[in-house]
Amino acid sequence: MAKIDKIKETIGYLKVVFGVLIAIDVSIIGWLFKNAQLLSSLKIVISLIAIIVTTLAIIFVNRKILQKIDELEEL
Repeated sequence: MAKIDKIKETIGYLKVVFGVLIAIDVSIIGWLFKNAQLLSSLKIVISLIAIIVTTLAIIFVNRKILQKIDELEEL
């Protein structure tokens, strides 16, 4: 497989991961707002930690995608 094809496949895979992470993040945020008054403090804290972790993962994957796009420009 040529290097350009490998980079394109990596970008495609990262785009799927990116989409899944966004769906998870939005779902957790929506669930938290819908059930905030019914939840214990521990569940709220765990939910906020999960939101922070998934948001950081989204940022990381986005940067990785942009790096791969820059790699394509160099070829």
